[in-house]
Amino acid sequence: MKFFERFIVQRQPGQVTVLALVFLAIILAGSVALIDRSAIHTKKLRQTARKEQTLALAEAGLNAALVRINSSTQYSSEQFALGEGEVLVTVTNIDNTTKKITVKGAIPSIASPREERVIETFMKLDRPVDDAPFHYAVQVGNGGLKMENNTTVVGSVYSNGSIIGDPGARITGDALVAEDLEVLPLLEQTLQDQTITAGKIAAQEDWAQQFVLPSGGLVYKAQIEWRKIVAPSTAVVGIATNNNGQPSALLVSKSYSYFNVPDNFTWFDVEFDSPVYLQAGVPYWLVINAGSPSQYWYWELKATVGSAYNGGNAYSGTEWNNGNMTDSGKDLAFKIFQGSENMLYNVDVGTERGQENFGNAHGPRIERTTVANNVYATVFYNGTIGEDAYVSTATFCTVGDDIFYAVSETCNQAGQSTGGQPPPELPEQLAFSISSSTIDTWKVAAQTGGVYEGDYIVEQNETEWLGPLEITGDLELENGSTLIMQDTIYVHGDLEFGTNCSLQLDSTYGPFSGALVVDGKIEVENNCTFGSLGEGGYVVLASTDTSLDVVNNPSIKVSNNAETVIFYAPFGSILLNNNVQVQSAAAFQIRMKNGAVLEYEMGLAGAKITSGPAVAWTLDKGTYKIIK
Repeated sequence: MKFFERFIVQRQPGQVTVLALVFLAIILAGSVALIDRSAIHTKKLRQTARKEQTLALAEAGLNAALVRINSSTQYSSEQFALGEGEVLVTVTNIDNTTKKITVKGAIPSIASPREERVIETFMKLDRPVDDAPFHYAVQVGNGGLKMENNTTVVGSVYSNGSIIGDPGARITGDALVAEDLEVLPLLEQTLQDQTITAGKIAAQEDWAQQFVLPSGGLVYKAQIEWRKIVAPSTAVVGIATNNNGQPSALLVSKSYSYFNVPDNFTWFDVEFDSPVYLQAGVPYWLVINAGSPSQYWYWELKATVGSAYNGGNAYSGTEWNNGNMTDSGKDLAFKIFQGSENMLYNVDVGTERGQENFGNAHGPRIERTTVANNVYATVFYNGTIGEDAYVSTATFCTVGDDIFYAVSETCNQAGQSTGGQPPPELPEQLAFSISSSTIDTWKVAAQTGGVYEGDYIVEQNETEWLGPLEITGDLELENGSTLIMQDTIYVHGDLEFGTNCSLQLDSTYGPFSGALVVDGKIEVENNCTFGSLGEGGYVVLASTDTSLDVVNNPSIKVSNNAETVIFYAPFGSILLNNNVQVQSAAAFQIRMKNGAVLEYEMGLAGAKITSGPAVAWTLDKGTYKIIK
C-alpha cells in the first residue's frame, strides 16, 4: 500500500503539467481559429468594399456617358481614371433611336484589375411625340372628294362629305361617306313686296345680291323666289367672291333650263353639286346670270321695294362679273343654307382577290356604283353589289346575295329580301387625327429655335440643316437644293419647291415623323423628293390655308410623285394633278385630276409625329443589369 501511495505522490506534478499543456493547446488552437476566421471576414469585407467601389465607378461612368452622348452624337467609347480606379465605357448603336451602353469599373486599373464590375443598359432617343395615325389613304372633310377620270385610291377613304367620281374612278378598299349635316337656313331675307325681271332688258340682264354670313359654315344650297315667263335662256345661279364691292369669281354654281323652273312663284332650291365653305364676316354674292335678254321670254324674281337686309343690296347690270353692276337699292328674297346631303356616286369600290371580295361601301345615298363586297346605306340606286345589301331602299340594282332591311321589286338578287328591320347605322362625322391644338403646339415648338425674319431661301445645289425655326416669310428650295429638317419648322408664308430639290428628315428623327407647318400655300412639282435619313419616318407637310378654290387656288397642289410624305390641309383643299402618285392626303376638300393615284402605305396607321425644342437620350427603364 505504501508503495502505491509513494508512486502516486511522485507522479502528481507531471500529470498537472500535462493537463495544463493540453488545456493550453486547446486554448491556442481556438485562438488561432478565431484569428483566422477574423482575418477571412476582414478580407471578405475588403472584397465587398472593392466590389461596391467598382460598381459605383461603373455607375458613375454610365452617368458620364449619358451626359457626353447628349453633348455629342458621335460619342462611342472612353476610358478614364476615377477615384481609386478606372472606368471603360463602350457605346454600341443598335439603331437610330437605341444605344447599348456597357460600362466596366476596375480597381486599381482596367489593365490589371484586383476587382472589377460590369454593367449594361440601353438608352433611347426621347422626343415629344404626337400620335397621329392615318388609318385611311384619304380622309376628307365636308368639302368631299372629287375623283376625275381613271383616278385610283389604293386603300380606303373616309369622307365627311360626298365622294363623286367620273368614269374609271376606283377605291380598292372601303368607301365610307358620313351621315348628312343637317341642312338649316344660315341666313335669310324673306320680305318680298316687289317683282323684278332678269334677262328681259340689258340693264337688268343679271342680278347679284350681296350677303355676309354671321358664322362660317359649309353652304349646301340657296333659295330664291322666282318663276319663268314662257321659255327664257338657261340661267346660272351661283355664289361669287367679292372684289371692291362687285361680284368677282364664282365659287360654286348651278345651271337651270326653263323646264326646271315652275310657272308660278315658289321658293326654289338651288342645290349645288358640291358644298362650299364660306367664312364669317366676308362679303359674298348670290348671282343670277339670266343669259341673253329677251322682251318676251325672261325670269321674274321677288324683291323688296327698298333695302331690308343690312348685309348688302341687290345689284343689276348687263354682265354680273364686269365690275360695273349698279346698286338697285333693293334686296332679293333669298336664303342661304348650311349643311350637306352626302352621297357616294359613280365610283367602283373594292377588289376581287381569289374567291373573296374585299371592299364595302357605307353612306346615306349610294348611286351608280359597283361594290365588290357589301353595301350599308339608306338608299342604293342603279348599281351592282357583289355580296349583301344592308339598305333601307334599293332600286334598279343587282345584288350578289341577300338584301336586308328592304324589300325591292326592281333589283335582281341571287339571295332573298328581308324587310321590316331597322336601317343600318351610318358612319359619323369624323374629326381629323391631327387637331388644331396639335398644330399650335408644333408652331410653338418651332419658335423655340428662334425667328428668321423675311423669306428664307435654300440656294441652288446647296444643302442646309434647319429646325426648330420660325420663318416670317416664305420658304423656298431652289433648283437642286436639299433641306434637312432637324426639328419642326413653321412658315408664315408659302412653301415653294424648285426643280430636283429634296426635303429630308434628319437621322435623329429615327422612326418618328416630322412636321413642316405653313400658313400659306404649298406647291410640289418638278421632281422633288421627300424622305427620312432615319428609319421609317414621314414628312408631314401641313397647310392651315383656308382656300376652297381647289381647281385654281388650292391650299396644297401636288404635281409630281411624292412618297413618304403626308399632305394635310384641314381647313383648305388639296389638288392632286394629272397622273401623280402619293401615299396619303387629308383635307377639308380634295380633288384628284385625271389618272392620279393615291396608294396607301400600312405604316401610316402607326405614324408618330415628333416636335420639340430638343432631342434627349435617356435610360431605357427595365434594361439595367449587372453582368459581372
